[in-house]
Amino acid sequence: MKPGVASDKIARAFPEAKEIGFASEMEAFGLNFCHGLGLGLHERPLISRLTSFKEPIELKAGMVFRRGEPTARERRHLARASRKK
Repeated sequence: MKPGVASDKIARAFPEAKEIGFASEMEAFGLNFCHGLGLGLHERPLISRLTSFKEPIELKAGMVFRRGEPTARERRHLARASRKK
């Protein structure tokens, strides 16, 4: 990620929800996104397949992002989905 890149381009690199065992992008949202860092838990801007295609933002110098980590529930879901393949 670098300044000038649009968030929708980054979101295209994320796997589609069905590729990781979810029925919809909304179900996969907690696992499949980046968020800004700040005082809150999930600061804006967000980068995800759910939001970035509709409302892309341009990355600017100094923006810092964190890739969301899967919760224990999401890791179990992913493990079950991978066994089904």
